[in-house]
Amino acid sequence: MKNVKNIKLVLSVMAAFLFFSSAAFAQQTSATPPPSADEDVVKISTTLIQVDVSVTDKDGKQVTDVKPEEFEIFENGSKQKITNFSYISVPTRTNVEATRSEIRAKNKIDKTNHIPPVPTKLKPNEVRRTIALVVDDLGISFAGNKHAKDTLKRFVNEQMQPNDLVAIIRASGGSGVFQQFTSDKRLLLASIDKIKPNVFKVNSFVPLSNVGGAAGEAQALARREADYALGTLGAMNFLIKSMGKLPGRKAIILFSEGFILQDNPARRLAAGRSSTAGNAAETLRTDVLRSVETDNRQVYEEIGSASKILIESANRASIVINTIDTRGLFEPMKNADDGDFSSGQTADGFSSNAAAIGDVVTARRNLLFDTQSSLIYLSEETGGRAFLNNNGFFTAVQKSIDDQNGYYLLGYQPDDETFDAQKRKFNKFEIRVKNRPDLKVRYRSGFFGVTDEKLQPKAATAGQQLSEALFSPFDADGIDLTLTPIFTNHDKSGKYLNTLLHVAGKDLTFETESNGSRKGSFEVFGITLDASGKIINRVAKTYSLNLKEESYQKMLEKGLVYMMNVPIKKAGAHQLKIAFRD
Repeated sequence: MKNVKNIKLVLSVMAAFLFFSSAAFAQQTSATPPPSADEDVVKISTTLIQVDVSVTDKDGKQVTDVKPEEFEIFENGSKQKITNFSYISVPTRTNVEATRSEIRAKNKIDKTNHIPPVPTKLKPNEVRRTIALVVDDLGISFAGNKHAKDTLKRFVNEQMQPNDLVAIIRASGGSGVFQQFTSDKRLLLASIDKIKPNVFKVNSFVPLSNVGGAAGEAQALARREADYALGTLGAMNFLIKSMGKLPGRKAIILFSEGFILQDNPARRLAAGRSSTAGNAAETLRTDVLRSVETDNRQVYEEIGSASKILIESANRASIVINTIDTRGLFEPMKNADDGDFSSGQTADGFSSNAAAIGDVVTARRNLLFDTQSSLIYLSEETGGRAFLNNNGFFTAVQKSIDDQNGYYLLGYQPDDETFDAQKRKFNKFEIRVKNRPDLKVRYRSGFFGVTDEKLQPKAATAGQQLSEALFSPFDADGIDLTLTPIFTNHDKSGKYLNTLLHVAGKDLTFETESNGSRKGSFEVFGITLDASGKIINRVAKTYSLNLKEESYQKMLEKGLVYMMNVPIKKAGAHQLKIAFRD
């Protein structure tokens, strides 16, 4: 395969000022690395079904001494013979802390200085944990938004390890500078600062009333909430497709307040009938909700379908989804926004109908249960955890990350019916540890009867290979490249980067012509993005060279320099990415 190399540069341009810095960063290694790209964690083929399994004790700590003969794995209720078994381990936190101390001492970094060092680019075999922290900024409240941001900052500053590949994703965000996998803490902290609350989602719950307005209002409200949910699921699905190309077992931690997978208006109606039966307002409310139930059925079918697709994609890509309810410890109560639920009021304006208030509390409790059910569903189906009704958000992240420190790989040979669509559409797992009831076993729910080979995309074209190299979080190492940006502010031409790309001559391939000259060619593909992910400059060119022997020898010794001017129209963070093919 031809050599492809991509280099990425993150820079901050202020008025007439460019800040650019780089420094070496020590890397943590492990005696037992995770599986390489050709040793998939989750493998679904006609000859092998392999699944990752996490085992913890009653305190949630990893258990590493389970033997192969202690595991039992069932496919659709039928016990399978385990043919492949291994335990994958990554570095402990103790070793990482020691490494940090060594780095701090070597670079004479004061412990009180919280400016993170600049790491070197990780290679695929150096990544120990791949973690995506997704903030459902479409669906969480102002308070939940703050909880998420505070927790993420603590994670980056205190928990992130040198060999972690991390992305902080906003459901409403694009693919800009701050929405990608990196080991650079500076970028991650800047990404956290970009998280903003949804101005239409001030509170955790929408206001309730005994009439609920016209059916059209309730229907519009359900549609809006569903659009938020579908937006978040869509962003996660896009993320999963990107993560599927990364090595090893991966984790997504979703900060959310959940969404309704299947609406159940009948339960909410039952809350009001006991105390206000016969009331004209109750009759109207019943009619409204019944009409909304019919009209919104398609809405919730869309959410349910999107959730199933997401789970299947995550399981195929070896991704565990953990969910954190940013409402924390929450007691459903009547809010001031809910308005009056009775015909009578006290002098201070509060409802005098205790039964009606009780109906509202019951309805809100049911809504809390329904929204949390979606968080449980996403986590359990992918082998993760759901952290609910708890204010220990940082502890929840820590437990989720600790699950990445080790896991078992169990494999078995499937029978012919596994991929027979007429007999089995979905194959369900059940995995147990014999004679150890105190252990908690978490695993993926199952898989659809289609092999990985059938789902593999066609071989990438030359252009697709360059594009993949451009957007990969890793640098290819086939060609030695050095990128040098020089910020320039000219009176006439304005602000721009005079970009110099040096290419090592020894890494290029030239053919000898009949007249003794050397002939070669190369492609350059580059883009510049602003902080929101918008492409502000693009270059895609192919060059051919025909060099005499003397020029060829100089090229081998000194290399080639490719120059490109990138206009900078406004201040802010920009990213320049260049892919080069010999």
